[in-house]
Amino acid sequence: MQNYVHIDNIAIDSPTASLTHVLDLQGVPWRLVDKQQYQELWVAPSFKDLALDILRQWRHHQRSMPVSTFNNPLKPLLQQIKIFPVTFVVMAVCLLGTLVAYARVYNLWLFNPLGVLMQTGEWWRLITPVFLHFGWFHIVFNLLMFWYFGRAIEYAKGKFYFVGLIVLLGMASNIIQYWYTPSISFGGLSGVVYGIVGFLGLYQQFAAHPVLRIEKPLFVVLVAWLIAGMTGVFSHFGIHIANGAHLGGLLVGCLCGALAGLIDRGSKNAR
Repeated sequence: MQNYVHIDNIAIDSPTASLTHVLDLQGVPWRLVDKQQYQELWVAPSFKDLALDILRQWRHHQRSMPVSTFNNPLKPLLQQIKIFPVTFVVMAVCLLGTLVAYARVYNLWLFNPLGVLMQTGEWWRLITPVFLHFGWFHIVFNLLMFWYFGRAIEYAKGKFYFVGLIVLLGMASNIIQYWYTPSISFGGLSGVVYGIVGFLGLYQQFAAHPVLRIEKPLFVVLVAWLIAGMTGVFSHFGIHIANGAHLGGLLVGCLCGALAGLIDRGSKNAR
């Protein structure tokens, strides 16, 4: 292939979308040539070393976490729990919170402003509203989004990092929601979900990673949904949305993703 060099072969059945995505992010001109049993990866000569490094990282992630683990819902449940314990614990607590909400015994889960919390010491209220859900569509949608996006961060960054990010996003989205609409009657994981979306969207602008990414069209659709919610259009259909939590989660998530991407890029350049 003229003006390109062949750097390696890839199995024909390998899911290469994440590899080519990272190559694109890094500005590597590439071509995949299908053969009978494999694909040839060709890149521009001046990008050969960078492409080899990306290929090594991609293969490491393929070995330790096959893409089917993310995409195949039929994987044994216990295997999924072992790989993504934080994701499952958060989802389980959300299900508990939904039952609590339906039983109308959720007073201790509701948010309280900081002034009240300083008097009562009930600091858990800064985070517990994210586990409350007031309808089955509400929780199903949030858990699907959390499952889809959250596992990438838990896998790539580790469970303690993920817990810290969830707590930060949850508290920030709850505080901003109360500031946006001064009422304690709100709940839902969507502020955290939007924070994770923001994290992935900004991280990939500063650092390349086979897992920590989100497709641009999907990011745009979710942001458009947020903007539509803030216009009040959904209230005409009886749908009440915690716009402050969505916006606050997204902004804090974007900030965290940008910082994480810059740090990881700096660490890689220093090696």
